[in-house]
Amino acid sequence: AVISVSFASIFIRLCTAPSIVIAFYRLLFATLILTPITLYRELNELKGLSRRDTLIMISIGSFLAIHFAFWITSLEYTSVASSVTLVTTHPLFVCIGAWLFLHERITPSLLAGIVIAILGCAIIAYGDYGIGGDTLIGDLYALIGAIAAAIYFICGRNLRQRIGLLPYVTTVYASCTTILGVSCILMDTPLHPYPVMDYLLFLALAVVPMIFGHTVLNWALRHLPASVVSASVLGEPVGSTMLAAVLLGEVPSIIVLFGVIVVLCGIYLVSRSIS
Repeated sequence: AVISVSFASIFIRLCTAPSIVIAFYRLLFATLILTPITLYRELNELKGLSRRDTLIMISIGSFLAIHFAFWITSLEYTSVASSVTLVTTHPLFVCIGAWLFLHERITPSLLAGIVIAILGCAIIAYGDYGIGGDTLIGDLYALIGAIAAAIYFICGRNLRQRIGLLPYVTTVYASCTTILGVSCILMDTPLHPYPVMDYLLFLALAVVPMIFGHTVLNWALRHLPASVVSASVLGEPVGSTMLAAVLLGEVPSIIVLFGVIVVLCGIYLVSRSIS
């Protein structure tokens, strides 16, 4: 999942469409792919969902929409390393929320691993930091995306204990798609036409970082604490930074590479804390 989501920022950077359109098609294509599978395999469970759970999943979809809308927009203002680093600070918010609302125990080693990994993310951001209003706007958007992602993971952890993967992600992705589509209409942002390559990139975003990324993370939420699943995504800045260097020519500095090592050390501690 972490490897898959690392490709997201690269695909987004290669698109020419507006950020909100990229987010919409990413979720639309993922929903279209998953819906027939869900209807074929999990129709009975889908029909049996309570109104309360359905409304909660729709709410979760709204936070997912906020996450994608703000994070993808942040990539227009700041670098891949800074954007992905800041959006993956959500484990801090997840730990607080999981402790307050889900009564999950935060062990010292788990907390230490998360803090070290976030410190590594901060080092990456510092090494790639640019001074200017646009950069600060991008950083703020990425941080808003992080807060929305934290709520998404916390709520998902609770529901995934009793709802199957396919009914859950299909409902959440469908509601997210609807919200993003309405947002495009309200913002008077055209959904077409765009270059054929953009639509291929939309499909790539749906298959790789969405289905093999977010969907696998949602599968893990049934088996692991929300704080652990969220912390694992701290590997995304590492993958995205390396991919950006190879595919986009954004070569990381020595400071960024040092930050990558620190992030990996933090993730190692998190892994050890649940072994």
